[in-house]
Amino acid sequence: MFWDGTSLVAADSLAMGDLSLASVQLTFYGFGQAAEIRHIDVHPAVRTALGRRDAVFYAWTAPPNGVACTRCVMPVDVNAGLTVSTRILVDGSEEDATTAFVVAKSSGPKLLEGEYVLCAAPGILWKQFEIVSGPDGARLVSRVDRSAAPFQHVVLTVVRA
Repeated sequence: MFWDGTSLVAADSLAMGDLSLASVQLTFYGFGQAAEIRHIDVHPAVRTALGRRDAVFYAWTAPPNGVACTRCVMPVDVNAGLTVSTRILVDGSEEDATTAFVVAKSSGPKLLEGEYVLCAAPGILWKQFEIVSGPDGARLVSRVDRSAAPFQHVVLTVVRA
């Protein structure tokens, strides 16, 4: 889900990503207990003498093994975009959920500067929540009473690097 400044919208419903993003600073803010999301990896496309390769950067691990907030800078390939994989727990076994953020006008979630919410919990009514910024970074809160979202999630902030 992408925060458009007034509401959370599906990132794949955005018209287009930002083609001018050559590299981005990613900040991962984790909230809630390590119920579903175990860790997040970023797979930037890196050009080598052998052609384009996907690298792996271990971006965030849920506490208590990891920390609540991490930050990294990644290159963005205009054709491949930037891939984020999330290791989640589903019915007692771990699975990978991969999201390829694209910058071109094609299908899939679009990569823009701003905040995204990564969440594995099913059935969330996203209209009930909003993103607010504070001294500890962006967080997801209830529109009704400004209380923290009651489920595990990660707020991903993307800025031009």
